Amino acid sequence: MKELNDIHRRILQKVAEGLTNRTEIAKEVGWHRGSVSRFLAKPEARAELLRLREEAERQFAERLPDLITKALNALESALDSRNDPHRRLKAATFVLSLAERLNGKAEPNSASATVIDLPVEPPTDPHP
Repeated sequence: MKELNDIHRRILQKVAEGLTNRTEIAKEVGWHRGSVSRFLAKPEARAELLRLREEAERQFAERLPDLITKALNALESALDSRNDPHRRLKAATFVLSLAERLNGKAEPNSASATVIDLPVEPPTDPHP
């Protein structure tokens, strides 16, 4: 295969961005669906697509620590929200859900058990 041209690059970029519908890709670049599929099946196209995906993953991995810090700050801010109880509850639910997944399946009486591991008791009505 010759060097990639602009259309080849556009097709590969679309696929790397997650667009998998060959008909849509073909429409966007002015090709037939079969031509797009044949191009993507070529070893050179597959290799370039792999390179694009690896580059995107590398860039994401470089940014991940900063993104995690921002996400945790946003979550903390949501937990501290006094004006929006729904936002606060949603943030708390997310934190507890994540804690449960990270904690695994600890037994309620084990040393690593947390409040998340305790059995849920039905609410009681204080005014019978």
